[in-house]
Amino acid sequence: MSILMLHNRMPAIFNNQISATYDSIYSTPIAGKTVIVIGVGSIGKSVASHCQKLGMNVIGVTRHGKNIS
Repeated sequence: MSILMLHNRMPAIFNNQISATYDSIYSTPIAGKTVIVIGVGSIGKSVASHCQKLGMNVIGVTRHGKNIS
């Protein structure tokens, strides 16, 4: 059982809980990544807004291919 716990990074999870730091263990952070939103209607604008709040670089493109800043 302890081999499975070590393999599944349980000690790191326990240490994060004890120190109250919840760093990403299994995936890379998305802050700084770039997302392209195709279609910047009401839904696209909402998605872009949420992505920017997460620290992502957002490129919005209309259906005519024009960039939106």
